[in-house]
Amino acid sequence: MTIKMASSPPSTSSPELEEGTSQEVVLAKLWERVTKAEEYKTNGNELYNSKDIRGAIGKYHRALLFIRGLDANLQRNSLWYQLGLGVGGGVENCDGGGGGAPSLTSLPEEMQKKVATVEQGCLNNLAACILLQEDPNYKRVISYCDRVLASSPGNPKALYRKGCSLYHLKSYEEAYDCLKKAQQISKSDPNIRKYLTMAKEKMENINNAQRTMYQGMFNKSSTQSDE
Repeated sequence: MTIKMASSPPSTSSPELEEGTSQEVVLAKLWERVTKAEEYKTNGNELYNSKDIRGAIGKYHRALLFIRGLDANLQRNSLWYQLGLGVGGGVENCDGGGGGAPSLTSLPEEMQKKVATVEQGCLNNLAACILLQEDPNYKRVISYCDRVLASSPGNPKALYRKGCSLYHLKSYEEAYDCLKKAQQISKSDPNIRKYLTMAKEKMENINNAQRTMYQGMFNKSSTQSDE
């Protein structure tokens, strides 16, 4: 009589990298993450266009999660766990042998560009979504825009949305400078021109009020008699 052994349940932990795993396998898994991120971004855009702002925000966050850790130099061990390839104690020291991650230390240029495009698009769109909310978190908008501007200083959408947020936070001079940069890139954008005019008016009102205050202080002191 043959006794059949019960098969063990599948492991839920990330498998260790098998000996001989090639860079092609790693690149394929990386491309899967980028493609999935692009899909979530596209879904977010569709929800945004249909005015489902909350749903769009969720999709953009999901897209960013899929490309988290995909930086140009691949120095994050956690990424290998995310890919289900195990960790070899530092990517830069791995040679592709058993128990270690392949010696892939940089993303292909095409992948870097796609990751940057997805990330910038999601961050910019998240900023746009927040600005449409009933009680916008302007500081968060600025944070998202700053992340875009760190890699793309001339991004007009990020400059505009940051400028709008600075305006609503009453940082009029900073808002004006930011919006002025945006206008130099998108000269015909009516929204940029509108907020630029509003920021300029606020700055002029503040300057006029300060001038009046100082003038009043001067007139008061000049009429006082010497002791």
